[in-house]
Amino acid sequence: MAAKSYKSLGSVLGVLCALMAFDGFISEAEASTCRWRVKGRIVDAAGNGLANVRVKVEARWASPPGIWNDPNWPDPRTNGSGRFSGASAPVFPCSTKRDIRVKLYDGRKWRLMRRKSRRSRGTVNMGTIKARFLKTTLATAAPPLRPNCRSSMDNAFQDACRGDIGRCRGSLRFGRKAVPYFRTHALGKGHKSATRAVIVIHGNGRTGEKYFKNGLKGVARGCGLGNTVVIAPHFLAKYPWTEGDEAPEPDNPTAEQIFWPNNSGWKVGGDSSIARSPIISSFQVVDSILKQLAKKNRFPRLKTVVIIGHSAGGQFVQRYAGANQTEQKVRRLKVKYVVANPSSYAYLNRKRLKRGSTTEWTQPTDCPGYNTYKHGLAAGLNPYLSRAGASRFRSQYKRRRVVYFLGTRDTKRGKNLEKSCQADWQGRNRYKRGYNMLRFMNMFYRGHGHKLYETNAEHSGTQMLKSATGAWLMTRW
Repeated sequence: MAAKSYKSLGSVLGVLCALMAFDGFISEAEASTCRWRVKGRIVDAAGNGLANVRVKVEARWASPPGIWNDPNWPDPRTNGSGRFSGASAPVFPCSTKRDIRVKLYDGRKWRLMRRKSRRSRGTVNMGTIKARFLKTTLATAAPPLRPNCRSSMDNAFQDACRGDIGRCRGSLRFGRKAVPYFRTHALGKGHKSATRAVIVIHGNGRTGEKYFKNGLKGVARGCGLGNTVVIAPHFLAKYPWTEGDEAPEPDNPTAEQIFWPNNSGWKVGGDSSIARSPIISSFQVVDSILKQLAKKNRFPRLKTVVIIGHSAGGQFVQRYAGANQTEQKVRRLKVKYVVANPSSYAYLNRKRLKRGSTTEWTQPTDCPGYNTYKHGLAAGLNPYLSRAGASRFRSQYKRRRVVYFLGTRDTKRGKNLEKSCQADWQGRNRYKRGYNMLRFMNMFYRGHGHKLYETNAEHSGTQMLKSATGAWLMTRW
């Protein structure tokens, strides 16, 4: 027992001798414990404060240099203006000179941002730290609309179709079968003075006629009816259904019409039903429209095509923007993609934003399939996507002209919002998921050129298409 006590006393004396050796004699004040504080501010390249950024603080004895230690320092987070402040656990001895450093996570590793040395106790001010690699994700302001045309939203349908939807209904032929669509001008005949085309993709309810009419109203608000071709394909779906089912009531296609076997596949480029031949991807329908619009003998002055979709249509447009290989075949046309309020996005790699953060990225371990198509590209690609492949999808999506168009009041977790773990890893609601997709592109695919626009709208295709920003995107962007 006595031998053990002597051994313990020897260990204590050894530690005290070691401390005296590197820092001289330790006074009673120096031997006491104290807390060190570190503060500062994290900003982006433009000087905007970055909120909710996790900061790693590390310290070591400076003379002689010790081991960098961070367990004694809780990782603070920045507030709304980018400021952070954190205190260490009690440290000993108190007045020994210390090196202190601050690190930030760039999505892959911790980056050293600033280092200071301090002898006396108290607060170490790290000052303003510019984190150029952490971008503030903000909405871009759309230029104001200045209507100077006679046509109004209320008269748009009358002006385009003379009040009869039958005059604006057509069929896109695929062999002996067809996909119905609505249009201001038949693709087979063309429009000699059109400079722009707008392709409107309907939502979950597959109400192609309604989306066509609302697209017309938005184009009219932007004074574009005179020089714009408006097109809205109608993806028919036929599946078992009973009154009260969550899915909308199925369609009743004619014998010559192509349809999809459920209400999900058409949203992401899936194949049509085997009950009709030929079997085509829903993405091939837009491929066909683009190819016909590119024919100079029919549309000699056409320069720009905007593909816009809300909700399920937004899902369609986002995946189509990365998957299609038709854009490069219609080089005379400038193709643009407006992704409005989808329930989910196809991510380009395995990283997802950590819950509660705007800058930290992680690889989920609690959600199998979070990175398979339609939520990612690791597996599960349908035949259309397989032809492009994940690698080409990534490179194409980064290069293409994509806008995320969000309703600022689209924040509810309603019955039509996808609430799977795969979707929830992209954000709590559609509004957050849109911002998080742009944050993802900013972090991992810099130089992409994608932008985000907002309008004061709920989850409503009508509100989005008729808004001033929606009109601007369809007619002026």
